[in-house]
This record gives sequence, C-alpha cells and structure tokens, in this order.
Amino acid sequence: MNGQHLVLRIGAQWYGLPLRYVMEVLHLVALDELPRTSPHILGLATLRENIMPVIDMRLLFGNAEAKLTLNTPMIALREANTASIMLVGDEVDNVVILSEDLQSQAESPYVLGAARNGERLIMVLDVPRLVAEHAQVTPGT
Repeated sequence: MNGQHLVLRIGAQWYGLPLRYVMEVLHLVALDELPRTSPHILGLATLRENIMPVIDMRLLFGNAEAKLTLNTPMIALREANTASIMLVGDEVDNVVILSEDLQSQAESPYVLGAARNGERLIMVLDVPRLVAEHAQVTPGT
C-alpha cells in the first residue's frame, strides 16, 4: 500500500487516496439529481462520457453538511477500469508518498490504515470498497 496518495481533507481529518485510482481532480461540476437515494449521494455527474454517482464524503462519514461552492473539490475515481465514482470533500492538498507500514484502524469500513506524513496523520481510504458500494447507485424503493 506504499506509494503516491492524493491527500483530501474531510472535516478535520486528512485522508489518502491511492493515486492509481485517481482519474482527475476538478471543482464542482453540474449534477443531475437522483431521487430517493441516501443523503450522502448528491446526484450524478458526467466526465468524458462517464456517468458516475457523486458521494459527499462529509455526510458518509457523519460530518455536518457543508455548503457546496464553485471551489468545492471533486475527485473522480476509477477502480480496475470498470466502475467510477466522484468524491466530494473539503480540501485537496497534494500528492504524498506514504510508507508501506500502514497501521490498522479499528472497525472503520472505508479506512485501510493510517500513516504519518510529517506531523499529519493520513488515513488511507479503501477505494475499491467505496467504488464497489457506490458505483451502481439506483433509487431506493
């Protein structure tokens, strides 16, 4: 799990996204509403003919809803060239190299482990799980 990670802030915590899954980082794009879905699913976005659900990571992780602005970062992720999603967070920082010595986190479904980068603790997100659970979003029944 060592290698380059894009660093994203969600609430007060910093998270690492393995760079091999990152398609693009962009600012807020137009969203199409998707009725009757979970509150953390903001809708659908289209990027280069790929239609993907947009996941508000703040809401998924239990943080308060934040106002979306034109500067709100969105990160398009693709797993195994098959499924893709977009994540919305609070701030994108930069790309860092994290040690392969990730320390496990207790019972956190989307976190593989944590590593220090200087003074900052970065929790590495389980992108395949995020994509698998959210790429095929359909309205609830």
